[in-house]
Amino acid sequence: MFYLVKTMRKFYFYLIGMLLTFVACSEETEITPPSKGEEEVKEIVSVLEENDEISDFVEVLKNVNVADLEEDELTVFAVRNSSAAASRSTVLDSASIKRHIAKGRYGKVDLTDGKVLESISGESLYVTRAGEDIYINGVVIVVIEGEAIQAGNSYVYVVPEVMEQQSEPVNVYVTTINVYAINQGNSAKSPLKDVTVVVNKAKKDSLGIIYTKGDSLGVWKTDEQGQVVVKHTEKLIAFNVYKADYSDKYDNYLLGGIDNTGKFMYVDLNGDGKFTKEDKVDFALPYYVDYENNTKASTKTVYMTTDIAEPEVPEELPDADSVRVAWKDVLTDYMRYNVEAESKLVQGYANFDYSQVGSLSDSLWSKAYNLVNKGNQFVDVLSNSTEEQYFELKQNILMDLSLVYTQLYGYYGQMVDRGSVIPEDQLIEQMESLSMYINGNRRYALSVMLAKVHLLRQDWQGAAYSCEEVIDISSENLARLKEEAQQIEVDAIMRDIRCFSELSGRIRYAGQKRVLIEMALIRLCRPEMETNEDTLLERIRKLEQTVEQIESGSIAIAAAPTGQPAVQAAAPVRRAELPKAVPEEIKEIVAKWPRVAGSAQQPMKSYLKNARLSLGGDNRLLLVVEDGLASDYFTKEPANKGALEQLLAELTGRQIEVEVRSVRSKQEMESSYVDLTRVIHMDIEEE
Repeated sequence: MFYLVKTMRKFYFYLIGMLLTFVACSEETEITPPSKGEEEVKEIVSVLEENDEISDFVEVLKNVNVADLEEDELTVFAVRNSSAAASRSTVLDSASIKRHIAKGRYGKVDLTDGKVLESISGESLYVTRAGEDIYINGVVIVVIEGEAIQAGNSYVYVVPEVMEQQSEPVNVYVTTINVYAINQGNSAKSPLKDVTVVVNKAKKDSLGIIYTKGDSLGVWKTDEQGQVVVKHTEKLIAFNVYKADYSDKYDNYLLGGIDNTGKFMYVDLNGDGKFTKEDKVDFALPYYVDYENNTKASTKTVYMTTDIAEPEVPEELPDADSVRVAWKDVLTDYMRYNVEAESKLVQGYANFDYSQVGSLSDSLWSKAYNLVNKGNQFVDVLSNSTEEQYFELKQNILMDLSLVYTQLYGYYGQMVDRGSVIPEDQLIEQMESLSMYINGNRRYALSVMLAKVHLLRQDWQGAAYSCEEVIDISSENLARLKEEAQQIEVDAIMRDIRCFSELSGRIRYAGQKRVLIEMALIRLCRPEMETNEDTLLERIRKLEQTVEQIESGSIAIAAAPTGQPAVQAAAPVRRAELPKAVPEEIKEIVAKWPRVAGSAQQPMKSYLKNARLSLGGDNRLLLVVEDGLASDYFTKEPANKGALEQLLAELTGRQIEVEVRSVRSKQEMESSYVDLTRVIHMDIEEE
């Protein structure tokens, strides 16, 4: 009996297990049919896959979840691959793509002005029409032949960029730009074809100053009627016009038309009711179109001419002092504004916020090139005279202009002179040529500016050459400094910076500033005084370095024999004797050697900078170089030595024969040959 009950119990559990398995299998095999929306989206994907223009959109559409979508008639706004919409922040993903799918099928005739569509995400899509153009949330539908693309029960349109969410209808503005050609002596104006019109977004800062944002709306060309029609959704735009051999300015006055007598009319830029030099501009001034007054259309007229104003040539040179004072005033005004602008960016004072950066940049650019224009005018006037006072003043102005060019290159990555972009190589050449005529601190300042330009170009070698001009030490000491610089660890440099930073913070409110400075210097020189991690690591590094030197034999440790000095005195080094007389032509070359080296091309320039000038046999110029590349350059290639002699002849007006010798080291150079550059300033008397 017990056995029977046990068997029945097992059979009972077996039946329950079979029943549960059957139910589970039934649930697993039950398949939920796709919604009407899913089926329609699959049909749309299959049609659009053949269009490479919107392949990125299709890939996102494949993964969108529309399981709860019951509509089988849709209107899709597919985004072009090239859109990436740099001007818009919205990206195309599985969430934003639902905004591009509207419930219902709409043909072009159904997309009327003011109509509101509902997207499958529940957002509103606002339709705006401007003529034949149709906009959805401010994004225009790409023009296609005939009706929309049909896919299943749905319509598909192509748009150039991702649509953003909108809470109200987006206005579409129409800007018509007419460009006319005019010339003096002829009152007629004619439409100008093929003028390039560059349109950008514009904005007002908190002070109401308009500036260009830099976001491009596109580039157009004027038609046969000299016209461009730009449709956009921006309330404020800026545009510039360009055409070869044409300008929208005459004598730097913005053209405003032409009267019945054929005389140019100008734009009163400062609004004072008259045309003065204050209305002149020497840069590409943008034209602004403002739709803040709720107008939907605007027409702008631009005039261009091929006429070129004759330069004003003064009957006589102005007084040098008056030019100096006038230039100082202009330069001071620019530098004051430059300092103020940088202070605003760094400190953010005077209620400055970074929405004003655009207007600040535009103002700085304008002031800089007004300064450049004025400086070039002074240079042109002063070039008419060879008198020393005018020549020196001209060099000073060119020096100041070099500073401005360097600043502009650092700010904007380019420089402009007289309406043309200055290549970096041309700027460097101008500054190197200028260095031939200046001396002292101004020459060092110019070398620093050159080093900055080289650094901005990432030309590290060129920057190093320029810095060598500033460091007024012998080539041997310079090489020693370079060698020592390579031995400094980054951690040690960071420690030193940290020490100076702490000093800068404490010294501001300290009563005994000298004591703090001395203590900081002692800390820098004696890192063993500190116990922080950086200092300990530096001490360990030095100990490890010393041990390695001892093990390698670089440092010998030995007991000195009794009665004998531990270190024997070094044998005296024989120094080269000064020549009794140096020819005048050699003196002249030595005095002009920086100019000679600066005028040479690479790699000769670097070899000449590191060479030593001495006096050879028959009172010839002796060029002493180190063995290696420099020696091979002059001795194995006679043409290179000939090029140097030709360069000397051009600078001195005399034929100079150069003798080249090589040495194995700088020590040999120092001990065997007199460096004329060190003694040429001395009074050398001939016997």
